[in-house]
Amino acid sequence: MSEQDIKSAANAGRVLLVLDDLIVGISETQLNTVFTRGSHNWGVSVVLITQHLFAKEVKMARNNLHYLVLMRSPAGEAQVSNLATQLFKQRRDLLLQSYNDATSDHFSYLLLDMHPSSNKQLLFKTHIYHDEWPIRVFTY
Repeated sequence: MSEQDIKSAANAGRVLLVLDDLIVGISETQLNTVFTRGSHNWGVSVVLITQHLFAKEVKMARNNLHYLVLMRSPAGEAQVSNLATQLFKQRRDLLLQSYNDATSDHFSYLLLDMHPSSNKQLLFKTHIYHDEWPIRVFTY
């Protein structure tokens, strides 16, 4: 899908664009455009599914995201640790403890809400769907 195709679809209405980290046929430049102009100016909601949070190709996407969902993965624990260090240098243990608590069950997750309008004390959430309630919030 070209940049023009995405813009045209966005002009016709709201667009949800779901991308896998094994994206075929999209350049790093196109991916960066989607996560900057696409999500901020064109009204495109972008979901990127990746197993490699620190891959070079997704750096711009990672720096422009509003929400990040972390799931339990033995290989991903080092990535979560690195993320905690980058986001919360002095309080990295807060993210690590929230992650461990939230992902203790199979198929569980931790949502990092980094939207600019969100309450900064309510960054970490889990059980956000009605059938999972009550919502759990980890405060800092």
